[in-house]
Amino acid sequence: MPYSGDQDMCCNNFATLSWLQTIDWSGKQDFLATGQKDFFDENDQAYQTVRASGNLTLFTFPTAGHLVPMDQPKLAFDMMQNFVQQNSMSQWFYKLQDPIRSEDL
Repeated sequence: MPYSGDQDMCCNNFATLSWLQTIDWSGKQDFLATGQKDFFDENDQAYQTVRASGNLTLFTFPTAGHLVPMDQPKLAFDMMQNFVQQNSMSQWFYKLQDPIRSEDL
C-alpha cells in the first residue's frame, strides 16, 4: 500500500509508479493495465487518486506533501484504518460518504 502526497518532492507518486514499472513482480502487468480512479468530495475537490490491482493499492493524496498524515489527517486515518481492518477496496469505497466519479468501478 504505497502512498504519497501530490506535492511530495521527496517520494512522489511519479517515482513510486516508475519503480513499480521497473521491478519484476507477479502482479506487474495487471497493475499497470489498470487506470487510476479519482474520487471527489461534495465540493468537487479531489479527494484522492487510487490505482489498484490485486493486493496492491497506490494512493495519491491531494494538497499533501511528504508527511501525508499531517497534511491530510482524515484521509490518512481512513486509509490506515481500512488497511488494519483488512477491508477490501470495494468495501472501503462503498463506505465513503463522498460521491465517486469513476466510471470503471
